[in-house]
Amino acid sequence: MKKTVIGLCLMSFFGFATTAQAEVKVSGSLDIAYYSDYIGAISGQNIYDHSVFQQSLLVNFAPANIYAMVWSSYSPRGGFDSDFGDEVDWVIGITRSYFGVDFDLSYTYYDLYDIGDNDGDLHGIFLVMDFPQIISLNPYLKIECDIPFDNEILDGGLTYRFGASYDLEFSETFGSRIVTFDASIAGHDGAYGTEPELISSGKLAISTTFNLWKVNVTPEVSLQERFDKNVENGGMTQSKVWYGIKCCLPF
Repeated sequence: MKKTVIGLCLMSFFGFATTAQAEVKVSGSLDIAYYSDYIGAISGQNIYDHSVFQQSLLVNFAPANIYAMVWSSYSPRGGFDSDFGDEVDWVIGITRSYFGVDFDLSYTYYDLYDIGDNDGDLHGIFLVMDFPQIISLNPYLKIECDIPFDNEILDGGLTYRFGASYDLEFSETFGSRIVTFDASIAGHDGAYGTEPELISSGKLAISTTFNLWKVNVTPEVSLQERFDKNVENGGMTQSKVWYGIKCCLPF
């Protein structure tokens, strides 16, 4: 694990070093979101079966294509650091493009809910690949490998999601609106103490974005259908419908 973290740091260092003579440009965004349920973005696991507020601060450094982010989830039911809805993540990552494919490699330190000490937390290694467009579809692959501080307290594992998004444009009185349809399937190797499932669930998310002054507002509705084992028999995902809205202020 230490070698992986060191490798990411070296990649970041060399990314800066090769652009040392170029002007560093800083950009980013401040996001605040509400979701009716906390569902794992890649795994599809029902992490917390109540509403949560989730917020993040992202900073990008160009032209090195390196970024850093702090992300948090807050459950209003019991106060911060009281249940599975509470979490703080620290992220560093790097993006590159090769042969028309966009790669996003990142490391996340998961500071999870009130377990008592860091032994219950996780290291996360992420790889996201966005492939060239095919017949108006935007295919992608997301892979997450979670490594626990202590697997006797909390299991890790490998999860993945493969899918494609499609932007459909509708005419409106004052212009046009783009609605994004995102369909995907997810699976895992027996992560978090569950039984392995090649394809555990399928998901369809529908979203659109409104521009209000300098803020981008994105409502989203998601439908997930379980394909394999139910949770009672060691499966990871459940059939579920949830919704959310995210406000993004870029800078």
